[in-house]
Amino acid sequence: MNKVLIISVLVVVLSVSVASISAQSKYDIPAWVKGVAGFWSEGKITDDEFGDGLSFLIDNNIITVPKIKELQNENTKLQSENTKLKNDIVKLQSKNTQPAQNTEVQSQNTQPTQNPTTTDADRCSAIPKPNIDLHGCDLSGADFHNVDFTGAILYDVDFTDAILYGANFHNANLGTVNFHNANLGDAHLDSANLVAAHLNDANLVAAYLNYANLSGADLSGANLSGADLSNAIFAGCIGNPVGAYPGCS
Repeated sequence: MNKVLIISVLVVVLSVSVASISAQSKYDIPAWVKGVAGFWSEGKITDDEFGDGLSFLIDNNIITVPKIKELQNENTKLQSENTKLKNDIVKLQSKNTQPAQNTEVQSQNTQPTQNPTTTDADRCSAIPKPNIDLHGCDLSGADFHNVDFTGAILYDVDFTDAILYGANFHNANLGTVNFHNANLGDAHLDSANLVAAHLNDANLVAAYLNYANLSGADLSGANLSGADLSNAIFAGCIGNPVGAYPGCS
């Protein structure tokens, strides 16, 4: 029995049995289905022929299977929602891209303006601090008592008449510095470089000059009373300062 014949039989039997089917309960099996199934169970039709016949009826809505229809409707609904979500994502990505571009432009517009090259006047007027570079500055008469100049670069600085008592010049570079008549009482000049420094008439009472290098320094009239001169270098210094010192060799 070929497929066309089977499908024709199913269609005819279905049309004849519509009234009886509508009156049956949800799980009653129509007689025509049993008949066709009988053909199949008796081997008069093959599995493929029986399945193809039923598939044709279902696909052409001659008979409906509620669960399949329900799943098809649900699938259509999900596809619609998926399409909507994709569209929403595209819109959000478009909105998020625009602020990022604006931020980049804003960032470019708000780049800090680089400071011009620092002048000597600016450098010399900076607040003193450790490791500061004030070389060559005129700081005569300035009051820097108790200021910390540790490790500072101070060669060629003019500290004439400056008030520097208690200041910390530990390990500072003070080569050729001018301390003429400066008040350096109790100042820390230990390990400082004072090569060829001008210390004439400077007050160095109780100053810490241990391990300082005073080679070639001018100590004329300087007061070294009570100063710590241990391990200090006085090679080639000049002058006769007040207070005990190893002397210039």
